[in-house]
Amino acid sequence: MTYEDNVNLSFKVLNIKLISVRETSAEVYSELIERMFAKGRMVNLGKYVGIMDSFAKREQVDDVFYFGNVVKAKKAEESYKKDEDDVLVPVVTEEQHYNDPQWAKFIFVPKAHRFAFIETEKVDINWFKKFVRKSFDGLLSDNEKIELSVKTSETFVTDFLQGQSLRKVKIRMSVSNSDSFNSPLMQAIEANMKATHTQQYDITAISDKKDSINLMENDILNPLAGIALDNGEISAWDQENHTPKPTVTTKESPQVYEIQTTNSNFIKDIYLKILSIFRPEESSDVGNDLIEE
Repeated sequence: MTYEDNVNLSFKVLNIKLISVRETSAEVYSELIERMFAKGRMVNLGKYVGIMDSFAKREQVDDVFYFGNVVKAKKAEESYKKDEDDVLVPVVTEEQHYNDPQWAKFIFVPKAHRFAFIETEKVDINWFKKFVRKSFDGLLSDNEKIELSVKTSETFVTDFLQGQSLRKVKIRMSVSNSDSFNSPLMQAIEANMKATHTQQYDITAISDKKDSINLMENDILNPLAGIALDNGEISAWDQENHTPKPTVTTKESPQVYEIQTTNSNFIKDIYLKILSIFRPEESSDVGNDLIEE
């Protein structure tokens, strides 16, 4: 897959977080992702299969990242024949495993434990999220699990919730492990969750009869919503909505990042972009000499 030089390339971000009794680090995420890709080339996803078409590693003195292509393909319809007992059994050949393959590219940055995913018309990040989750089947111990979340639009609150007549707001958030928060309160909440071994908050806010919820001025909800934009989910109901389905949800508003790059450098450029977003203090220390394995 190639791209033209000096164009704006768009990508979305998938956060993968290991919930474990052991301490996590960039090295742990490197080992985790290598185990995932070493497991095999194909996973079943309903009427589709996901195939790891290629997987490579680049490293330098103090860091490493991974990139490759994933393929989404339709399962071919089965054909049948009669066996020696006159029973119909499926006939499976290599050509019948899948058809209509669609390629998409990813970059994984262990320091940020995040994927950058370049969507195509037929392969979106929600499908890639299912592919990653399914790929971990059988790889984790009984006391471990992974959390996956697509990075929400950074302007979701101001675009959809500010000034709205809100009856109810649900926030689910967990520690994002991002260094990009410029709010001291958000930083303090993350630090406190880590110090008190708190994995997740699920909060439902309901307005009183006098007025609607003012999310922008709420000292509790506002910072939690800010963290949830990075690693969580927000759902909101307006005053007229008394159904179980929210009026608006972050699931429908992923963040899209754009970067101007060249065909020869786009992988490295996206890697550096991920570091600059989620590990800004470390991105300035990263050198330019990358060695491909």
